[in-house]
Amino acid sequence: MTLMGMGGRQQRPSTILNLIGPVTIPGCNSVEAIFDFDDLAIVEQAADGSQANEATVKLHAKGERIIATGEGNGPVHALDMALRAALERFYPQLAALELVDYKVRILEGEHGTRSQTRVLVTTSNGQDEWSTVGVAENVIGASWQALDDAYTFGLIRAGLEP
Repeated sequence: MTLMGMGGRQQRPSTILNLIGPVTIPGCNSVEAIFDFDDLAIVEQAADGSQANEATVKLHAKGERIIATGEGNGPVHALDMALRAALERFYPQLAALELVDYKVRILEGEHGTRSQTRVLVTTSNGQDEWSTVGVAENVIGASWQALDDAYTFGLIRAGLEP
């Protein structure tokens, strides 16, 4: 089994990963009011050596600590499924949101694999579309930021008061 940390390092399965820590976005206090993120772990290979993508998230929503796992056809899809599993019982409006486009760009290419990564996520509620951006040292962190903002914006658009 391979656990991937935010830096892409392989971790022993017994290691507890604190990959991102609490997420705050400068100038936007509504994110913490909707949900507060604690940890994320990505598993990219099953014990039998087969390809598997599983994400586990730990977060707080509406006064409860939630741990949820999701599987997907890649680590970002698994992260999306884990976040939905954690949050949809509190925010059923998330079920109407669909990720319709996902783009990754490496910034400052002269740094090679140490370059900053920018992720652009386009989300739809079935009527409108909006785009959110995440920038981090790796694709998972940037994807988390973009998904976090997409969910938050979608919930605000659905009438949720942060």
